[in-house]
Amino acid sequence: AGGALLPTIGDMAGWVKTQLALYSAQSVILMGHSMGALVALEAAAHPAVAGIVLLGAAAQMPVHPDLLKQAAEAPDAAAELILKWGVFSAHPEAASIKAELKQHMQNAAAGALFNDLNACNIYQHGMAAARGVACAALVIAGSDDKLAKAVDSKILAEAMPHGKFSLLPQTGHMMMVEKPAEVTAEIRTLFFS
Repeated sequence: AGGALLPTIGDMAGWVKTQLALYSAQSVILMGHSMGALVALEAAAHPAVAGIVLLGAAAQMPVHPDLLKQAAEAPDAAAELILKWGVFSAHPEAASIKAELKQHMQNAAAGALFNDLNACNIYQHGMAAARGVACAALVIAGSDDKLAKAVDSKILAEAMPHGKFSLLPQTGHMMMVEKPAEVTAEIRTLFFS
């Protein structure tokens, strides 16, 4: 995207579709987490997409107005709050996971956290996009995800004609860091076995 922040999920998915066309991609499996899952969902209609994996996703992902305001005015504090709610508190490595993710969040472009949270907040096309997904789809949810509830992830999976749902116990929103082996095993089972 040339470093520019794209303001909507549709714009982000458009960028992905442009890249798929630019590189003449074929049989691609798109994977996305949280906002990235919405982007993968929107881009799934591209003919090169053979499958999608959506982690920590729901058809709608509204963001509390106070968090949006904090993301605009004090992004480090907003990141702390997201990580507080995003990592399963009883995970044995919760503190180190939060520290690592915080570092990544601090390396993001200025304004990116607000931009991305706002893009999630205004996105309304999730169920319509899900119903139109013709490829294989896997939605992985954490049982203790406070940012994208597992029940909403299951509803999203069920809306897709070929959707599968997987629930990881004692896992929060940051499942790919909290339980990387389990996430990998779920993806392998659907797409590579």
